[in-house]
Parts: sequence; structure tokens; C-alpha cells
Amino acid sequence: MEKAEYPGSPWAGDAREKITVLKKLYHSYENIDPEENNHIIDSRRFVQEMGLKLL
Repeated sequence: MEKAEYPGSPWAGDAREKITVLKKLYHSYENIDPEENNHIIDSRRFVQEMGLKLL
């Protein structure tokens, strides 16, 4: 993990959470083969699996 430039920032925690979500999203897409995985994604299940919160 890289050293944070502004570890005392009030937004540091929020930024860490967003990076975690982005890593999960990237991981979920990196091994998709469009020819084999041609299906509709259940958005509620996706949000739950990614640990996201809808506002």
C-alpha cells in the first residue's frame, strides 16, 4: 500500500473506502469472457456482493 500524502485529511477514510470498492469492481470484471458471460446482472445481488450502500 502506498503512503498517503494527507493521512490527517477528513476525506482520507472516504477515499480508502472508494478505492476498496474500485478494486472490487475491477476484480469482478477482469476475468470476464464476453462470449461465455453474456447474461444479465442482478443489480441488487451485485450491490450486495460488492458491499455497496445505496443512498
